[in-house]
Amino acid sequence: MYSSAPRFVQGHSRTTGLRCSHRETAMIKFVKCDCGFIVRSDNEDVLVAGLQKHARDHHHMDFSREQVRAMAQVEPDRTTPVPTNADRLRPRFVHNEEQAMATAQTAATFDVAKYKQTTRAQWQDAAHAWNAWGTFLRRWLGPASEIMLDMAGVGPGARVLDVAAGAGDQTLQIAARLGAHGRVLATDIAPAILEFAAANARAAGFRNVETRAMDGEELDVPPASFDAVVSRVGLIYFPDKQRALAGMKRALKPGGRVAAIVYSTPERNGFFSVPVSIIRRRANLPSPLPGQPGPFSLGAPGVLEAALRQAGFRDVQVRAVAAPLEMESTEECLRFERESFGALHQMLSSLDESARTAAWQEIAAALRQFESGGRFVGPCELLVAAGTR
Repeated sequence: MYSSAPRFVQGHSRTTGLRCSHRETAMIKFVKCDCGFIVRSDNEDVLVAGLQKHARDHHHMDFSREQVRAMAQVEPDRTTPVPTNADRLRPRFVHNEEQAMATAQTAATFDVAKYKQTTRAQWQDAAHAWNAWGTFLRRWLGPASEIMLDMAGVGPGARVLDVAAGAGDQTLQIAARLGAHGRVLATDIAPAILEFAAANARAAGFRNVETRAMDGEELDVPPASFDAVVSRVGLIYFPDKQRALAGMKRALKPGGRVAAIVYSTPERNGFFSVPVSIIRRRANLPSPLPGQPGPFSLGAPGVLEAALRQAGFRDVQVRAVAAPLEMESTEECLRFERESFGALHQMLSSLDESARTAAWQEIAAALRQFESGGRFVGPCELLVAAGTR
């Protein structure tokens, strides 16, 4: 089971003491979490309280004051001279990773239930808006979805499991391929969004679509009962991806295919990474830990392929697909993200109304770099992967 317990690392030697940025002669204590979050204070109570809040809000873990003290003993370096301004911009830290990780893992584990509760609530709230953008979603993600279905071998008469199906746009693409003798089961953690998937299938005249609310890591389906299992931009948000993939493999018939679409790297997905980076900075949020759920958690080179192979799939293939967001304007893209990207609102929840407004204004200004010739073209690169049971 994946554990994302943070590692708190102290700065305590001549070469690593971090100086206060606003008092030329003062020393300041600091503790750095390995996700990038830093607490600075010359008061131990402030340090401990800051680390407790960080672990609770962003790692879904509760630490006692004693656990935090044990994990993050801080001693300021009082012998090193005050650095230059340039030095101040390049703080360095000491990492005793093995000791810190061992302490953290014994102190707490990732609160999977809380994370999933939050995720379910986000998509319950965003279900109507996400469905309302269905025409755009088909134009944007439809071509990559067809590639995914090709790689999964989805054709007439097949039985297909669609995991994290959302409002079911790709479910309709599956249903169109299956004919009268095929079946697709669309699952999602949020019942509200599946209601739209079922309604959309009925409106399109498909009788080969079934929906069922289900956790993607707890696939309650008969073993070896599907010819293909697919997931469009869903696997990235599972806290235990190996557990999810194991369930998909168990659901497949021998020789069946699994296929998934994920985002590649932040650098190639500016439409999403730009807002995320601005919100993280303004809300003082850390970068995700390696392996933690998130939009780019499987996007680095080799990571998605390795995950499939680790789960026991063979004949693994990964293909990069350009999928730029082509919209009328920056304002339309901003409206799309504000209405249907629940995770962004969750990240902004610690800010007051004026701070949230300022964040969206900065995001709008930053996204305008992607306007050209009177149109908005937001960079997006997807990875489409498939493997055989």
